[in-house]
Amino acid sequence: SMRISGIAHILVVSGMHLSLIALAVRRIMRRLGIGRRVRFCCLSVLVSAFCLLTGGAAGTVRASIMVLLRELAPMTGRRYDPITALAAAALIMTAVNPVWALSASFQFSFFVVLGILLLGSGIASRQGKRRGGIRSTLAINLSAQFAAWPMQMLLYGYIPLLSIPMNLLCGLLMPV
Repeated sequence: SMRISGIAHILVVSGMHLSLIALAVRRIMRRLGIGRRVRFCCLSVLVSAFCLLTGGAAGTVRASIMVLLRELAPMTGRRYDPITALAAAALIMTAVNPVWALSASFQFSFFVVLGILLLGSGIASRQGKRRGGIRSTLAINLSAQFAAWPMQMLLYGYIPLLSIPMNLLCGLLMPV
């Protein structure tokens, strides 16, 4: 019933979970005044351990690469660009295991994140100038849903319309 309602991804340990954990740890370390290099080392250990403990699913590996690139960029005097990081993650992952690109989890992970990056800001801008909170969650969830629809149609033959309200509700509750 979770697959039919379109919220099975909430239970699957994925890049979303890793991103939430890494963001929380990163913020705590910044507030404690921990420097960039130590933060990078700590996050490297954290995301590597998370990937090992959870079986190294495509979404988790993608998220770990993107988290580390985000932390590495300011250390090297570069600006973090999420689309470039997404492309780098795809390149690294397919170089390590070319067959990975054929898996549905790899394709869903990259397609949905690309959708969030490309559609999310457009949806957020239509909601007004205020950002953050519920509006940001709404924009991310809607853009992820729209981006996932072609893959869902291709792989499962249907689009779960119940997934829109269910994902909005679950998205609001996920950080909690």
